Amino acid sequence: MKRLQLQSLGLYTLLTLMIWGAFSCAKPEDLLEGTFINVQTDLLVNPMTIQVLNYDGGEVPKDISVTAYGADKDQIFTVLGERELTLSYSNADKNAAFLSLAVRRIVEFDEQDPLEFTLKFEAEGYMPLFRTFRLMNKADRRMQSIRMLPVGSSLDGLNQETLSIQQGSNGTIGQHSARTPSADNNQRVNIEIAPNTRMMDSNGKTVSGDVEAYVVSYDYTNRMTNKVAPASLFANNARAKSGESLGQLNFAPVAIYSIDMYGAEGEVKQFDKPVKVQVEIPSGTPHPETGAPIKPGDELEAWSFNESIGDWQEEGRASVISENGGKLVAEFEQTHLSTWFFGGRRFCNPPTQFFIENVNQPQNGPQTFYHIEVINTLNGNVVGTFDNTRFYDGEVITLIVPANFQNAPAVVQFEIYQFEGDATPLYTSPLFAPCGDQLTINLDDVLAPPPALGTTFFVDVAGTCSSTFSNLVIKPTLPIQFRPSGSLIWNPLGWLDEGEGATMALEKGAYYDFRISYRTLERCVFNLQVPTADSTVIIESSVYNYGPGMPFMETIDVDYVDTDNDGIEETVFFNYTNINVPDQACQEYIDFLNAPIN
Repeated sequence: MKRLQLQSLGLYTLLTLMIWGAFSCAKPEDLLEGTFINVQTDLLVNPMTIQVLNYDGGEVPKDISVTAYGADKDQIFTVLGERELTLSYSNADKNAAFLSLAVRRIVEFDEQDPLEFTLKFEAEGYMPLFRTFRLMNKADRRMQSIRMLPVGSSLDGLNQETLSIQQGSNGTIGQHSARTPSADNNQRVNIEIAPNTRMMDSNGKTVSGDVEAYVVSYDYTNRMTNKVAPASLFANNARAKSGESLGQLNFAPVAIYSIDMYGAEGEVKQFDKPVKVQVEIPSGTPHPETGAPIKPGDELEAWSFNESIGDWQEEGRASVISENGGKLVAEFEQTHLSTWFFGGRRFCNPPTQFFIENVNQPQNGPQTFYHIEVINTLNGNVVGTFDNTRFYDGEVITLIVPANFQNAPAVVQFEIYQFEGDATPLYTSPLFAPCGDQLTINLDDVLAPPPALGTTFFVDVAGTCSSTFSNLVIKPTLPIQFRPSGSLIWNPLGWLDEGEGATMALEKGAYYDFRISYRTLERCVFNLQVPTADSTVIIESSVYNYGPGMPFMETIDVDYVDTDNDGIEETVFFNYTNINVPDQACQEYIDFLNAPIN
């Protein structure tokens, strides 16, 4: 076997290094604070990890707060058992933050009885972002990316206008109007504020002084716009105008807009007089209820996102009129501010289902994830995206598309990409009808790993504490992210479950970045090459030691094996199960185990 030095360590050496602290996204002196390497696997499962990015790939704000809403909000914890949802940040990679969510293992949920909740992400100077989630399978661990948008940012697919409003001494304003500029999607928004209108916060207190107003319309057919739109276009528990619960709804928007107003004394959320809003409707836009082109005299449902419950609220119906020049406009009078849309709520019943055949990825085998985009081939619009889908053998994928496809023929298809942002899809599906089709998709060949990705990596990690700690055995359970070196977006590599994991997503000899993100545990390494042959590596920790002049040091074997005797070493075993864990790390771990889920 060839002996490698620390700077050329292989993948699973990396995993161990990140777990035990030899590499860190934080400063070495910060590592001793909360270096917890395991979750309470008997108590918690980790069904979802959320990656938070800036809209332009730049630095993520450090002050992002997360608030949970919805029926099952009390079932959601961090992987450390904390009820307060706190993101983990990296000093080495400031362009991404992570939130790993956990659910008590004893809590049962499935497709018929999912866990439903909404998360609000907010930071000073950024648009608040609400995302609605539905967890249906403990074993189907998901990773989803969201993007934060600074107030006033310029972005393709956003049509926006900013205005300053001066109030009189009596706390009211004169007549004001604002109109977003012309845009390719023709969805200009016009607002009209009547004279002597009083602006108030969410508690009904007058917001005096000058106010900055931001009017934004969102092109919901644009890939990036969908990622920064303030709210998800489906509801776990939508509310009727009467307040009655309508349960789960999927929406078909015709127009989406938001109006935000900020004063020196607080945020404006409501008015004592209605504000008239008009949104242009592109010619030929199908009505979500009938499928026919929208015309004057039609009505569209008007919905607002209720930030107090984290879900959509029915507000009434917007009227479609024809302005001078023949442009169609949806018109509505509203008394409060939030994100709104005009459209419909009818959804496919039943939706289209795909039955996946893929011998290269058994359900319980090595994990490889893909990015999906659903395309309306009539106009090329993206009508849905799905992050990090596995396509395991026997999987059933349900695609719910907007309501205006209710009676559509086979005009929709989906594309599979290795990573989000790739220019060329790995696979394009046959055309299908979005409502009611059932198709079997054989991905044996199209998603077969190329020769460079044909290696299966297995890892088995365990550490034993000294007799001082009753020979405690530590087997880490945690998600691992990776990306090709030089890329922005992190992707799930897989999970260590009680020290064991496997993946087929890596190319031998290629360079990747790796990261684990667990609130107080943050480890990463950049530009690391996957080993190409048997090797032995030596780890010397800069964080822990066994005593003065006794650094924490271990030897690990990486073994390439020809498991099917075809002359190709297609399997790698990384066995690191004889770790003598330093007392300091063991004490930190025991302290963590003794901490209650709060």
